[in-house]
Amino acid sequence: MRLSALLVSENQPSLKTLSSALEGLGFKHQTCLTTLKAMEFLAHDSCSALLVDFDLPGAARVAKMARAGEGKARPMLFAILGPAMGTDQAVHAGANFILRKPLGKEQLRQALSSGRELIQREQRKSPRHEMKALVHLQFQTTNLPAFGVNLSEQGMALQAPEPLPQGQEVRFRFVLPESPEAVQGTGNVIWADEYGRAGMFFSSLSPASRKHLKLWLARQRQRKKSPGRRSALRSLLPPLETTLD
Repeated sequence: MRLSALLVSENQPSLKTLSSALEGLGFKHQTCLTTLKAMEFLAHDSCSALLVDFDLPGAARVAKMARAGEGKARPMLFAILGPAMGTDQAVHAGANFILRKPLGKEQLRQALSSGRELIQREQRKSPRHEMKALVHLQFQTTNLPAFGVNLSEQGMALQAPEPLPQGQEVRFRFVLPESPEAVQGTGNVIWADEYGRAGMFFSSLSPASRKHLKLWLARQRQRKKSPGRRSALRSLLPPLETTLD
């Protein structure tokens, strides 16, 4: 599937540079000149990458709206900032990458190439399965508990009591639900928001952990293929709303 991007800016030099860079990396793209048009687009469509000029009024709202999507509906967010603009607003809105105007070709190439790699990795990863487990996170000098929300062979979604530091490597350990087996290793916090929600890719797992995880995921897949009486009854209930991913 070809990757898609939405450009949200009224700055013509920036749009010209961005369009050229995206086309060179294989992205199809659309442009919205106002944040209102961007929100209308996001209400009915999705994109792989969202590039938002934070000089526009309402830019942070567009970014937060996009990052509130679930799973693959959540785009990689590139915040475009003026030379002297602070990064707090963009970081709080969930930006994965920060771009500075005037946009240089090398800056764009590096950021968009990295973003494309992460998007493709996300698209290739195994299906996620819901989990409810306490995850122990160990950053450089801090230990923090979090709840695991869903899990795949490549990573997991987390709900923490406070925002997690984005882009950092973290050691983790958790016990698989309905199992005595523990999974431990290191991962990278690839996205995080101000509400403590975060996504982590596994960078390394111990051999035993990898084995336990594969077996657990295989059992979850089998359950979905052969739902029992309890699952059949549950399917008759109205769906529960959730804000976690």
